[in-house]
Amino acid sequence: MGVSVWAMHNDLGLVCEDARVPSNPRSLMTPFRGQQGWQIGIPFQTLADLAARLQRGVPIPDDIRRAQPSLGSTAGAGQIDRLAMFAHGWPGGFFVDGDGHTDLSARNFEAFRASLLAIGRFVAGGDETRQRNDLPTIYLMGCEAGRGSGGTALLNLLSQCWRGRKVVGFVTIGLRIPTDMERPVPPNGMCYNPGFRLPPRCDPQFVAPEQANSCDIDRIQQMLANASFRPLDDTRFLSWANEFSPYAKVSWMGQIIRDSQCEADFAAHPPVSVPCPPRATTRQGH
Repeated sequence: MGVSVWAMHNDLGLVCEDARVPSNPRSLMTPFRGQQGWQIGIPFQTLADLAARLQRGVPIPDDIRRAQPSLGSTAGAGQIDRLAMFAHGWPGGFFVDGDGHTDLSARNFEAFRASLLAIGRFVAGGDETRQRNDLPTIYLMGCEAGRGSGGTALLNLLSQCWRGRKVVGFVTIGLRIPTDMERPVPPNGMCYNPGFRLPPRCDPQFVAPEQANSCDIDRIQQMLANASFRPLDDTRFLSWANEFSPYAKVSWMGQIIRDSQCEADFAAHPPVSVPCPPRATTRQGH
């Protein structure tokens, strides 16, 4: 058993290096939310930078090492079983080198291959002969990176490069609820916990085309007001994005093994002409 790593691009804020979220969200002691199951957060500036950080070794907290004696002080080759890469995206493209730089896409894939292979060495070995739910998984946490034929092509190229692992992209990534995902960092800073929230069904009315198809929190809040009251901690209402979401598309060994149930519903919403732009508010998806 390996560790789970949430890698977040510096364009999107400061990631919480301890990515673990307590099971009592919004308590007096932990007044924040986040997706459980992630352990370590690391920042990166480019895909090559992420590969170099993994090569230098991702520090593993002592209590995790005590629970998993096979782990060393840093995550070595094959010791990450879940890796999320969080950056801006658009249909079929993922801005792992930052806004305004060449996107990771089917068209530009070869320019990133060396870094992708380097990153893959640190993800646990998969199974090239049989699909399993427990396969090591890599997530593209970026706006609409998995959407459309371009998204399918990108995911299939990645799962061919990272053979035996599952690769997950999304039709829309969802949202970070204002202030909810931020954790205080002494003395006066804030970092972001892992995770994105998604509406309970494939419904384009809750997606704002002008926000590059990130979920629109104003519409979500209106939906909350019109429904019987459900707390935001009710994951049946706003679930955490994962490979089982209807918004997710999953590739393994160069082929889609689970298509997004929402692809057709969102086809009527044309993609915007720019990737998710930086905004002065946290009420956004990426």
